[in-house]
Amino acid sequence: MSVRRKLEALALATSLCLFVSVPGAGAQQPETPAASGLTDTPVAPPNTEATRLATITRDNSRMFGSDPEDPGPLAKDLSPALKPAAVEAAIRKVADWQLAESQKYFTVIDPARQLDGRIWTWSALYTGYDAIADTLSEKKYWDAMENVGNAYHWGLRNEKHPNGDDMSIAQMYIEHYLKEKKPEQIAVIQSAMSQILSDPRVELNPDGKRIEWWWCDALFMAPPTWVRMYTATGDKKYVQFLDEEWAKTSQLLYDKDAHLYWRDASYIGKTEKNGQKLFWSRGQGWVMGGLARTLQYLPKDDPKRGARQGPERRRPLALRCPRPRRI
Repeated sequence: MSVRRKLEALALATSLCLFVSVPGAGAQQPETPAASGLTDTPVAPPNTEATRLATITRDNSRMFGSDPEDPGPLAKDLSPALKPAAVEAAIRKVADWQLAESQKYFTVIDPARQLDGRIWTWSALYTGYDAIADTLSEKKYWDAMENVGNAYHWGLRNEKHPNGDDMSIAQMYIEHYLKEKKPEQIAVIQSAMSQILSDPRVELNPDGKRIEWWWCDALFMAPPTWVRMYTATGDKKYVQFLDEEWAKTSQLLYDKDAHLYWRDASYIGKTEKNGQKLFWSRGQGWVMGGLARTLQYLPKDDPKRGARQGPERRRPLALRCPRPRRI
């Protein structure tokens, strides 16, 4: 693995492993009733201190994060140097801490606590563990994920028509299949994808219906799963679906002036007190991560893959990525 590729993998794995250890990590996910005629589209929650604290309490009970009064001492054996050895040390420290803190919850389903180890918060962590198991040649991380898959019988929370969040755990399942070739590792997700492909497709702005990936972080949850299924089967129908649905999400949520994605349609046009457009910073990270993990397996000859040549020509809409922005 080249140094550049190794650093990319390490940076991605670090960000994913850190994700569920951040206090209140799920606090930005609105779950309030719908507005404007779309009965299944949430609206942005009120930005109040009471809302923030209530969300943190709820998410702590689901083991999305924690906010202890005393978080303990800062680590003193890490370096800020962007060099492979320093990054590897940070990744290992975070990964080992996360295993010690959270592994006991990986395979727990407790409806009373809204705790389910198959949902998107956990699956983001699982993808990180698979990445670092390969990058650091550390079998214990791979084995931990193998145990998760076996415990859930390589299944999903929703196995009929899973949304992006519910299918995100299958990114880890398919990675294991690509190395181990055990049919049961992809049987459930492949069946679910077949159901999705057979269901009626939703176009932009229909009354009372949403497109498949109607929130920007869905681009991390779902497309990398679809492209991994293409790699597992060689069937380009998975890539075709991915290209078409990503294009719809970009057409709906991508702001061509700011070169950023709105969180979902309920946020379009919202502004901060200073009049600037209100974008979800972590959401841009989700899109960037989803783009990287999709390109990792996207066919080299896919017409939606990359930028055209020439400064006057723009990247195809289907896989446009937000540009870095000074904040």
